[in-house]
Amino acid sequence: EAQQIQDVFEKLLQDEGGVAMYKQTFPYLANIQICPFPWNEEVAIYAIAENQKTGALSPRPAVSNVLHSRQCPANCEICSHLGQCQKCKEGYRYEDERTCE
Repeated sequence: EAQQIQDVFEKLLQDEGGVAMYKQTFPYLANIQICPFPWNEEVAIYAIAENQKTGALSPRPAVSNVLHSRQCPANCEICSHLGQCQKCKEGYRYEDERTCE
């Protein structure tokens, strides 16, 4: 019985018949429209896949980076979604209102 289980597992790992368990992924493109978009909040988009035949869901969601509504100020390496600098580039320091000089 243990050998049968191993044989089935080995068969599932092979790239035959479109199974390729644990080894094959299929890229997809999704267009998502969010209205109204909450630009004053920190936002990330999460998505899961559904198998249309079985209804099975992906084990983990795909997630976007945090979306920014404003650009980082000059000389800033990392900033919040509201454009407030959180880390200045090397050689710069914080000035008023979290800008780098």
